[in-house]
Amino acid sequence: MTSAVGAATLRPLSDAGVSPLGLGCSRVGSLGNTTPPAEVRRTVQTAFESGVTVFDTANIYGQGDSERLLGQLFGREPKAFIVTKAGYRFSLKARLAARAKPLLKPLMAAVKPQRITEARGAVISQDFTPQALRASLEGSLKRLRRETVSGFLLHDPPPEAIGSAEVWETLAALKTEGKAERVGASIQTLADLETIADNAVCEFIQAPLDVLLDNADHPAYRRFAARGGSIFVRQVLQPPGGGPRAPGTPGERVRMALALPAVACVVVGTSRIDHLRELLASV
Repeated sequence: MTSAVGAATLRPLSDAGVSPLGLGCSRVGSLGNTTPPAEVRRTVQTAFESGVTVFDTANIYGQGDSERLLGQLFGREPKAFIVTKAGYRFSLKARLAARAKPLLKPLMAAVKPQRITEARGAVISQDFTPQALRASLEGSLKRLRRETVSGFLLHDPPPEAIGSAEVWETLAALKTEGKAERVGASIQTLADLETIADNAVCEFIQAPLDVLLDNADHPAYRRFAARGGSIFVRQVLQPPGGGPRAPGTPGERVRMALALPAVACVVVGTSRIDHLRELLASV
């Protein structure tokens, strides 16, 4: 794995126009989101107008509608730092059902969010083959109306994918082809960080706040930070696994995340303008 592993010095994302607060767009276009679409759109626009440059999405968010909205708003906006992810895919049944979203959306208000999450989990699988990663990014670029994305991440890769030379060679190739400016992974655990810390292809990661807080002094974390790797923090208000709300106000949690080594951005998901303004006031 010589092409993918080894010490490397990277240009920090703080030098790339990345805002300290980023908007997570997982609920944009989601059937389970009760926020009216017009307000969702206004929230995304307001975020950008308020100085937010980072918008985090994925091929599966809103069955692609998250990327479509970002493409409508920022397809030609050079200041928008759009990060998308690949690795998950919907079953054929789910893809066909997505075509009926306009009819299904009004019915979802009566369905508990947990039921929607469970239903989605039943029709999603993972695929990190080179063909799947390439096809996913190309589909994302079409929906985003862009020739390149600012960041392209593996989406919750399992150990066999995060440690695969073939996977990282594919990401390196996509970057060389100009389809992604930076590549990395959205990870879940300390074990993931240990695997990826010295991978020279990996320029930045996303990770849950609680995992980072628990391991800020770990050698793997220190090595990743020392070589210039950047971190986007997610799950700032809610810990992994959907447990109880983390202690501290939203503002305190955001500031706690920004104080960690190598953190370039804190990604917080909301589709409501009042929540967005509260978070912006905390930075």
